[in-house]
Amino acid sequence: MAPRTDGPAGNVGEKVRQQRLLRKLRIVDLAERVSMSPSYISQVERGLLFPSVGSLQKIASALGLHVADFFQRDDGVNGERPRSDLAEAGPRVVKGDRRKGLTYAGSNVIYQLLTPDLRGNLELLLIKAPPGSDSGETDFLHEGEECGVVLSGQMTYTVGDTTVVLQPGDSVYFKSSLPHRWRNSGNEELVAIWAVSPPSF
Repeated sequence: MAPRTDGPAGNVGEKVRQQRLLRKLRIVDLAERVSMSPSYISQVERGLLFPSVGSLQKIASALGLHVADFFQRDDGVNGERPRSDLAEAGPRVVKGDRRKGLTYAGSNVIYQLLTPDLRGNLELLLIKAPPGSDSGETDFLHEGEECGVVLSGQMTYTVGDTTVVLQPGDSVYFKSSLPHRWRNSGNEELVAIWAVSPPSF
């Protein structure tokens, strides 16, 4: 089941605006921090455009957040679980119909968080992407390491100067400090599972 996305661009944009105002930053201040134009930030906040995940990662970092803080559950509930839940012993289950998700507007790329939140040492994502879609115009670049496996479809992944083509069952591991990006280079929907440590999405 795809995540609920009632106006995903507007939802994310409003959160960016709220967090910027909470920190008493002007649009121009945030734009300078992320090396983007004030016009770009303004359009994001007004829901006129949805930034790539790489760009959203930069914005989130500048606001002291994770990209996953912009995720919304299927039931429309936002935010992390209360800290009191973190003290519970035993496993924490994420129901398939209650995952936090982020839909990549325009391309219908969907990211769903398979871990309950980003407070542990591991982040696990389910990625679904239609043919021709990609991770956006900005490379990912952060500390840590990651590993992913393609369940169906075809994924072309570029890490630094190396490009690999992943078929169903293929996996890849690399240091996240190298610039990286991906695209669905096949003719069918791409479905992949991605692990990142420490969480940075």
